[in-house]
Amino acid sequence: MSGELIGRSHGLAVAEDELVRVTAGRGGLLLISGEAGIGKSALAAEVGAAALRRGALVAAGACTDTEGTPGRWPWVQVMRRLARIADSDEWVAATGAAGDALDPLLGEPSTVPSRGDESFRLHDALVTLLVTVAARRPVVVVLEDLQHADPASMQVLDFLTRHAWFEPVLVVATYRDTELEAAAHPGRKHLLPLLARATQLRLTGLDHDGVRELLARAGRDLDHAAVAEVVRRTGGNPFFVEQTALLDGAPSAGVRDVVERRLEVLAAATPHAADVLAAAAVAGHAFDPDVPGLLAGIAAATADAALAAAEAAALIVRRDGRRAFAHDIVREHLYARLPAGRRRDLHAALVGILRRRPTTPPATLARHARLAVPALPAAEAVSLLVAAAEAAAARLAAEEAVRHLHDALTLIDRFDSPDPHLQAQVRLELAAQLDGAGEITTARETALGVLAAAGDRTELRARAALQVHRLGNPGRPGHDEIEMLDAVLPGLPDGPLRARVLAAAGMARIHQAVDGAAGVDLARRAVELARASDDPDALGWALLAQHDGRWEPGTAAERLELLDELSALARNHGLRELDGLAALLRFVALLERGDPAVQDAFAAFRALTDRTRLPRHRYLVASRSACLAMLTGDLDRAADLVDDARDVGARFGEADRMLVWRDQKWAVHSLRGDHETALEVARTAVPGHPFTALLEGLTAAATGDADRALSRLDDVERLMSAVPRRFGWMHLVYLCEVAAVTGDPALGERARSAVAPLRDAWAVLSGGGVVWGPAAYWLARVDAATGRRAEAVDGYTAALRAARRWGAQPWAQRAQDALTALDAGEPTRAAAQFRRSAEVWTLAFADRTVHVPDAKGLRDLAALLAAPHSDVPAVDLLHGSVGASARRPRTSGADPIIDETAREAYRLRLSTLDAEIDDALGRGDDQRAARLDAERDALLDELRKAAGLAGRTRRLGDERERARQTVTARVRDSIRRLRGVHPELGTHLAEAVRTGITCSYRPTEPVSWQL
Repeated sequence: MSGELIGRSHGLAVAEDELVRVTAGRGGLLLISGEAGIGKSALAAEVGAAALRRGALVAAGACTDTEGTPGRWPWVQVMRRLARIADSDEWVAATGAAGDALDPLLGEPSTVPSRGDESFRLHDALVTLLVTVAARRPVVVVLEDLQHADPASMQVLDFLTRHAWFEPVLVVATYRDTELEAAAHPGRKHLLPLLARATQLRLTGLDHDGVRELLARAGRDLDHAAVAEVVRRTGGNPFFVEQTALLDGAPSAGVRDVVERRLEVLAAATPHAADVLAAAAVAGHAFDPDVPGLLAGIAAATADAALAAAEAAALIVRRDGRRAFAHDIVREHLYARLPAGRRRDLHAALVGILRRRPTTPPATLARHARLAVPALPAAEAVSLLVAAAEAAAARLAAEEAVRHLHDALTLIDRFDSPDPHLQAQVRLELAAQLDGAGEITTARETALGVLAAAGDRTELRARAALQVHRLGNPGRPGHDEIEMLDAVLPGLPDGPLRARVLAAAGMARIHQAVDGAAGVDLARRAVELARASDDPDALGWALLAQHDGRWEPGTAAERLELLDELSALARNHGLRELDGLAALLRFVALLERGDPAVQDAFAAFRALTDRTRLPRHRYLVASRSACLAMLTGDLDRAADLVDDARDVGARFGEADRMLVWRDQKWAVHSLRGDHETALEVARTAVPGHPFTALLEGLTAAATGDADRALSRLDDVERLMSAVPRRFGWMHLVYLCEVAAVTGDPALGERARSAVAPLRDAWAVLSGGGVVWGPAAYWLARVDAATGRRAEAVDGYTAALRAARRWGAQPWAQRAQDALTALDAGEPTRAAAQFRRSAEVWTLAFADRTVHVPDAKGLRDLAALLAAPHSDVPAVDLLHGSVGASARRPRTSGADPIIDETAREAYRLRLSTLDAEIDDALGRGDDQRAARLDAERDALLDELRKAAGLAGRTRRLGDERERARQTVTARVRDSIRRLRGVHPELGTHLAEAVRTGITCSYRPTEPVSWQL
């Protein structure tokens, strides 16, 4: 670093450290915070200059507080800058790798046909472009004023820092912490995840010596008392100190007084300077050079001279062919002192100027139009605001679209005679955008308001009813929803809209179990009409209704065929919400089939949700992640995920969040054997809900209270006759439990008759929120209780194999325990051994036994064989802590800091150790690798102590990543060696063992290992 900045030695040192890191090939995020004028931009500029001297590419973008700025504007600036400074080979390679999804980051609507994953594709394209460029030389991105960033820009930053962490890409961002870290600031929720991954620098005012040096550099040599007064008045803020120096060091001037006096000096020396700068303040932080003169009605030459004088006075700067205020405080002061009427006139004039410039973003026009009313007709401003909302929606900036639509509605309310049709259309679009922005409750209320005011406008009523139906309405009985949809059908002509309403009316009946046969018929008619109308969106929703009409135990295969068509339709036509729903329902159907492919299906749903970021789907990902954790037996993690999902649902206004939370929390406690807490959850989570009786009865059966379980049977069966057929598994499980706990032969026959056709399926509750074991297990319980021992053994054995095949540990354990209780063994393949004695392993498999020397990879394999179908963190294998309390990747603390020389020596030794460990593993010298690994851990511990907060040491060596590499290498090496001495065992392990951040042993058939 050059060291030109006064009083910033610590910040320069931290920034230097970040540049060393990015030059060495590791990315990062440096956040520089502080109040306005404190020197954030100066430090960021110095970092950029230092990066240039190191050979990096540096691209900058600035966020502004001008409401008319398009979404993702700082990233548009970064892309344009990169396009200018990268050489042709770099840019061609980068854009070729990134593909065709970057249009929105170039400030244009996407030219690529919609596939429903535009946000993800855009973010991924940006990361790909930057990483491709960085493969040749490091890239440093400088972003200024994050407190003004729109949500879409913050999402891009979050995605980039998550996915380019191990690439030579450094982001340096500045923000006013007094604003962005405030609880009420809308960007705070986007900032908090970044803080955990960032190196943070908070700048404060200069001390007495720093202020004196800065004044001296400006030619003002003040005595000690005068400098102290400047410090007191300015707080050491460099910008205000500099402005004070320009006023001959006047120490009595306050912050606003400093700005005002600077303007007075300029106005006295330059004709029309005040008018030109006032017009510029209306235009915004940055503006085209000719705009202030045109606005103020001043000749171009005179306006140019005024701007040149303001530039000489350090109030205006040049930036990329435009002009900008040197500091926002200057513009804010100029704008605030304009009379309100004059401001409106200037904004109206500016709308006229900017409309004639085709490159003006719709958001900029909308902002000035809103501020111009009534100098500009309100109807004209509304038109521009709606256009800006449409443009924002096209750029996937739902929050921005919501803001424009709110502004439009505010103006419509001020019309002398408000147009109710226009108002309703804007409100309906607002409901859709609120949903996209995650404000589901407000979206629902808005759509209901439109419906109530729609009167006899049939099409509007239909669209509003569809929006209400899609959002769900926990406050209205299901019959009301059916009546709402039925009421709009008579006046609707055949076509896509009628098909959508037919599908919704059918789905409402199906979901409320009100004349389900009529619901199925309505769904069928909807499919026929949608096909005839050739409308993909209508057909997609009609197919979804048809799926739900067939959803009940035993129909998984049929539903999967429907979902195949729905998925293909959604992907071909960019119907992202339907694509996500189809993926979720495929996951549920595979759960019912007990298909191990369910993990891949859920990964596909999660990936779609990462791309679309639809709020409801994010809740579904959270809650169904808890289901999978329960299924594999990770109950502590499942309990945390259940609570997390409830909180996500509350944030988005998800109607079913408490019902699903109740069912999942009850299941977690039940699997733990904590039936008392399970019962408390069932009774208190959703007071008065009819399903409480069912959960009470299941809990009673689990605790052996046969009388209580039996007493609830009639209530449960009445309940199940009045709910959708997709809840049928709850009835079947309950019937089996009551038959098993009572031993009643008649109930046993009823249960066998109902469940036997579903013997190979799994009981799935709460729409995929809970999996309650294989049907074979429940049949076996009934058989065991009614004296059919042989059938019970067969059933428990089938259940055990199904659970092991899937990795469903709780249900494998229950089946095994039941077999043990029956004194029955499980047929398995030939006995196998994986035992260690001293430094020798005895390995027996497929009628072949070998003895091999000890190695860490063999110990890893033994740990995995001991926990089949379970995910074991690689970090636990690395440290031999499998089965002990879970070890987590270490994080930094706040211990004493070591000096930089020692820290650099540690880093160099770490680099050497990495190479030596890889070499030792490659040569099979596990003992030497272990010694080197221990030394590396010790060094990392010391560096973590030195790093303090902000997680910076993760970039020196993320323990999870290191564990992944080390464990993968030694496991693969051991399997490779085994193939040479025991081909059958080596092949079996190669097929069944997976390595990564988590590792697992997943055989296709159960193997009884002696360990």
